[in-house]
Amino acid sequence: PLEHQHAAARLGAHAANYARVERLRVGSGRVHGVVARDVETNELFEASAPVVVNCTGSSGRRFAADQGSPAPNLFRPSL
Repeated sequence: PLEHQHAAARLGAHAANYARVERLRVGSGRVHGVVARDVETNELFEASAPVVVNCTGSSGRRFAADQGSPAPNLFRPSL
């Protein structure tokens, strides 16, 4: 829900709604950001972070394949 996004923003987080990840920014074997597209304006933007959370759910394997990597090598479970 948006309440989570608003609470995170109050704590200094940045969030983007209506954004589609076009590609991952990977270096030294780690994902360190994304290149995303604002689907309302069609503008590309970059975001980097020490931690990137995969929220693709059941689409994770397809997303990994689109990134040119098998899912086991691209995503590491957090639990």
